[in-house]
Amino acid sequence: MNKNQKNRYLAVCLAAFTAAGIPVRAAESDAVTAVSAGGKNETLYTMCATATYGTTAVWQYKKRRLLAIGCGVMILLTAFSRNFLGVHAPQDVLVGFIETSLIICAAGFIQKKLEGNSSLADKLTVCGILVPIGVLVYILLKSCPMDYVDGVLLVDPQKMMNDTFTGAARSMTLSLGFSFSQT
Repeated sequence: MNKNQKNRYLAVCLAAFTAAGIPVRAAESDAVTAVSAGGKNETLYTMCATATYGTTAVWQYKKRRLLAIGCGVMILLTAFSRNFLGVHAPQDVLVGFIETSLIICAAGFIQKKLEGNSSLADKLTVCGILVPIGVLVYILLKSCPMDYVDGVLLVDPQKMMNDTFTGAARSMTLSLGFSFSQT
C-alpha cells in the first residue's frame, strides 16, 4: 500500500469513527445509544461496526474480496444482534447503518477530490474549524424552551449543549486530523 492509499484509508476511518462517536465511554451500559436532547437515536454499535468493517470492506474489495464479504457479514450480524437482543428497534439500527455508510462514501469522495489540491484541502480544514465554532456561538446565545409534560422536562438544554460541544469537538478533530494526514 502506498502512502496516498494509506492516507485515504486513515482519513475515511477517521471520518467514520468521528461521526459514529468512537470511542464509546466505558461507563455506558450494554444498550449504548447516541442520546441527543434526551431522545434515543441510532445505535452506536451498528455505527461502529459499519465504520470499522465498512471502511475495511471498501478498502479491500478489489484486492481481498473474501475479506470484504466477511466485513459485510459482520455488519449484518452486528445489526441483527442489536435487534435480537431487543436493545434497539430495527429503524434505529437501519438509520445508524445508513448514516455511517453515507459518511464513508462522502469522506472517500472528498478525499479523492482533494488529492494533490492542497489549497482546497486548506480551505476545507478552515471551514471545518470555523463552522463548529459558529455552531457553538449559536448554541451558547440561543435561548432554549423549558417545556414540561407531566412534570418531566422534554428537552434538557444542558444535555443538548453538552452533545453540541461534543459534536463540535469531533468535527474540529476530524478537520485537523484530515489536514495532518495530508502532510
